[in-house]
Amino acid sequence: MTDIERIIGRLRESDLVRIHPPAGQPVFPEGIEAPNELTEFYSLCGGVDFLHAKSRSYAEYRVLPPAEVVDIGTATCLEAATELPLSCWFAVGEDDNGEHAAIDLHRSRLGQCYDVFHESFWDPASATIIAATFAEFLEKLFARGKSYWFDDGFEGRFFEDAPMRGTD
Repeated sequence: MTDIERIIGRLRESDLVRIHPPAGQPVFPEGIEAPNELTEFYSLCGGVDFLHAKSRSYAEYRVLPPAEVVDIGTATCLEAATELPLSCWFAVGEDDNGEHAAIDLHRSRLGQCYDVFHESFWDPASATIIAATFAEFLEKLFARGKSYWFDDGFEGRFFEDAPMRGTD
């Protein structure tokens, strides 16, 4: 069993999670490929809603359906991000205030996830790394809830301090 299968199985057992049926894969520009974890996630489901604990009537946080996985510029301000590194960042999560989490699809940072504020997202140095992989992002969302990266004890790094994997 893969990490994604295990996480989805645990999510299915929770009454605070709504799992959407598979709805295809996100579409990325030519030359950009998704990590296996992201592809596997969207083969098993079409997104996840983490419901408000008291009312359960709305999602406090969503892992976006594949059709909404777009470049972070388009997701944030309807203007495509065309320069590196932002051209490789794609929205994968959204809170109930419209703030996004992005996944990095550049081959040297493949799968790394960031907290992206709409006020400062054009400056990648202001983005906090909230997970090294998409599976870690899902696991922490489930275990700690929306915006776990603001919790006491969370040790995030900024994008500019991120280790590179391979070469550009």
